[in-house]
Amino acid sequence: MYRVDISDTADYELDKILAYIAKDLAAPQAAASFIDEVYKCYDSLEENPYIFEKCHLTLTGLTIL
Repeated sequence: MYRVDISDTADYELDKILAYIAKDLAAPQAAASFIDEVYKCYDSLEENPYIFEKCHLTLTGLTIL
């Protein structure tokens, strides 16, 4: 089995997304469901790292609001 490494930046951005959903949208259950789905994707990638085609797109300095 492989291991998915999550960068500090990705982890930080995910925390911001979760805070937005839970607090700004007042939907903590939706945030919990969202993170559950993210972790399922991580697990799936660990079990089968070739499930998706390699991404060739490079984005520098992109912030999604």
